Amino acid sequence: GGAKRLAGTAGAGPVAQRVLLLALVPSFALYGTSSLTPDLLFLAIWLHYLAVVHAPGFGARRRDWALAGLLGGLGYLAKAYGFYIFLLHFGLCVLWRLLAAVPARRRSLLAGAVLGLLVFAACALPWMGVLGSKYGGLPVSTSGDYNRALFGPDTKGQPMEHLGFLPPVNPWAVSVWEDPSDLPVADWSPLEGAREARHQVQLLLKNLQRLALSVVFLNYAALLALPLAAWAVLRRRRGDPWPGEASLLAAMAIFPAGYLLVWVEMRYVWVTVVAGIVVSVVVAQRWAHGRRSFAALAFAVVVAGCWVGPLRSLRAEAPLLGGVDPAVARLAEAASPGQRLAADDRWMAGIAVAYRLGLRFHGVRGDLGADQAARTLAEQGVDWYLAWDPAAAAEAVRWGWTPLDGAAADDRMTILRAPARP
Repeated sequence: GGAKRLAGTAGAGPVAQRVLLLALVPSFALYGTSSLTPDLLFLAIWLHYLAVVHAPGFGARRRDWALAGLLGGLGYLAKAYGFYIFLLHFGLCVLWRLLAAVPARRRSLLAGAVLGLLVFAACALPWMGVLGSKYGGLPVSTSGDYNRALFGPDTKGQPMEHLGFLPPVNPWAVSVWEDPSDLPVADWSPLEGAREARHQVQLLLKNLQRLALSVVFLNYAALLALPLAAWAVLRRRRGDPWPGEASLLAAMAIFPAGYLLVWVEMRYVWVTVVAGIVVSVVVAQRWAHGRRSFAALAFAVVVAGCWVGPLRSLRAEAPLLGGVDPAVARLAEAASPGQRLAADDRWMAGIAVAYRLGLRFHGVRGDLGADQAARTLAEQGVDWYLAWDPAAAAEAVRWGWTPLDGAAADDRMTILRAPARP
């Protein structure tokens, strides 16, 4: 619904909107199966937010400003990045409208902007207060500083992947990843010296490349559509209305700003990717000039370009899921909810199993030696152990662990049961 509304604000007609929904099917299928994160919820909220603030008549009614603030606040509650990007995007939208408005309307626009910010604050401040009661002050989140430190020049990667087995952070958590703020990471700043400044530049260039690859991988039509959209904006004459895709191009550029300084993953920039698909559909409609045969060809190119990448990813993941699922089903029969699970490697696969079966995940072995790993598993009372290669399984057997049903589940994973403990 949000993507369709957003396309409508950019001038997409009913046929183009239906084409957009068809083009988005494999991407949303990929989004829904590839990640156990709040990014999909955040995407849904932000598509509606963009549809509201990019509507041609936005700002004429107080309720539009209130709705924008509400959606911005919900975006923050879904994901902390929503706090910063809302203030940046909303502020730029307000500034743009103030500069374009006649002086008599500016006071009304400022009043609406204040209303939007008040509604946003009403959503955000209670959660910030909850965080402050635990961490002190009035923090937006604890993830920003952690993620920033994680990609410093001397980083070893995620601490939970090399520190060894780590119990969940509280009785209700699935793993330590639910609050990694206390894990040791070295803070840094690009202003500390030339070495750090070079590292920041390298991060920025690498992230720009990853952003471009993410946009193109899920929408090969963007290779042609985005330059055409940019050209339509640049060739606009003074006094002419802005092309419908102009505001979407601006949103695509603004949204990943914070991630570009730290790290870009595809799920982080789904908003930019979907906005790019909307732009592609709008460009196809505009360049068809109402000619049905040309429009059919243009829309077919966009749909095909949006299906290739996601289908390749879904197909690549299918064998892995098919291989692991039988083993997980056997573990589901043997394990009880709330029991403790650890693994020799592959954190994300292990935590996915834990989520699915209601287990508590104690992480991966990391840099622990054999004796220390065996002792830590016993001290933490881990009940089940996933070994992803035969050597790791054989080592666990020497510790006294027993393969489930006496055999490996498949050629990739062995499930082992803890030895009896007093």
